[in-house]
Amino acid sequence: MRFPNSCASHSVACAIALIAGLTFIGTATADDVWSEAAVNTVMAIAEAWDERRQLEHESEVAELEERQRREDEEQARKNEAEQRAAAARRRSELEQVRRWPGLLGLTPPLRPGEVVAETLNGCAIVGRYGDKQTLTWTEQQPDGSAKQRTGTPQEAANAQYGPMVWTGDCPLGLAQGTGKLEKPETLLARDVGNEERYFGRSPQVVTYKVRDSSSRFYWSDGESAGFADGVDLLKPVWTGLSGVAGTTFIIPGDRRIEAVTEDCEKAVHRGCRKDGSAKAYGMQVRVANPATSGSMIERRVWCPDPLGTVGCEAMWQREAGPYIEELTAFVARVEQEEAARHAEWPQWHAAYAQQYEARLAARRAEEDARKRAQVEARRAEEAARLAAEEAFQGKLQTANAGQLFALADELKARGDATRARQALRALVARFPEHQLAVSAATLLSAAH
Repeated sequence: MRFPNSCASHSVACAIALIAGLTFIGTATADDVWSEAAVNTVMAIAEAWDERRQLEHESEVAELEERQRREDEEQARKNEAEQRAAAARRRSELEQVRRWPGLLGLTPPLRPGEVVAETLNGCAIVGRYGDKQTLTWTEQQPDGSAKQRTGTPQEAANAQYGPMVWTGDCPLGLAQGTGKLEKPETLLARDVGNEERYFGRSPQVVTYKVRDSSSRFYWSDGESAGFADGVDLLKPVWTGLSGVAGTTFIIPGDRRIEAVTEDCEKAVHRGCRKDGSAKAYGMQVRVANPATSGSMIERRVWCPDPLGTVGCEAMWQREAGPYIEELTAFVARVEQEEAARHAEWPQWHAAYAQQYEARLAARRAEEDARKRAQVEARRAEEAARLAAEEAFQGKLQTANAGQLFALADELKARGDATRARQALRALVARFPEHQLAVSAATLLSAAH
């Protein structure tokens, strides 16, 4: 029995042909012959089946691709609709931002190192620049480039806050409560988080939220500290792997302690058989280098068994405890200062508030008087216009033909073509037989 040489290129067809051939062998006698025509018939059937399966596969693939295309288009439309809705919401929020009267020429009470600057919508922000007399900052130019500028703290505050708007409340001309502080174009382009202000100032205790984690930040007299929100400072414990919320504590003076993990090194970590074969656990302390301004000194302490976390908590308490005690004391002091501010600052601003409210009342009175004067002026102007119109209509009824013709000529010379035509029509209507009526009619025709 012979099979065609093309069998090697038709796996399915050959399989069917081989089955048919074996079936024939099992039932045929020695005299039977497997003809070339029979083989070709079987192969044709198999190839047709193979082609059908290929077409079905291509159809399934095309259907899946079409479904995916429709899903992608639907998702794109949904994303575009969400972006349009978000853009419309941001535009509406920006349109609702109030315009405030500003500081009205007054200066609110300021502590040493503080300056005050008004935003684009007239709400003052208080910035802290310490004892610095000269500052350098970067300003964005209209062409998109950045330019460095140097100036006084007041100039720096004006450059920083002047192009911004404050979306929150602004009693006494100072930002107060919760709102957004950003440039209008930024508020239109993306969602901006809220911040808090107290008599124009940032609170000394600020909570920052990023996705599902948050951190708390404290500042006072040029020093700052921070840690993950919710961490119990009174019970310093091992906080886990680096990068997990709660692992970094910023101590006053920009000193930092944090849990760390890194690939082990045989030369550094006990028990490491091969570099990078496991993770090593420990903590890192970073302190300012007194010898070089702006640089830090790092010190790492590894757990008793660096390749595991057993004993890490005791190590953390021993090494981090003193720092966290300092941080705890700093936090307590800042919280007391913040509580004192909220209790005392309304009274501290009392005299300023009286002056501000008095000036605001005076400005409102001036504004009301100006508006009343405008209303009275419009009324007087309207009364004069009505009186002049009444006098003009009376003249149209009482003047003779010569007077009406002269009146029309005078009005035309003054550029009042409408009234000039009214005078000519009155002349034609009242004195149709007068010789000036012909001239008036001619002038009316020419005007059309």
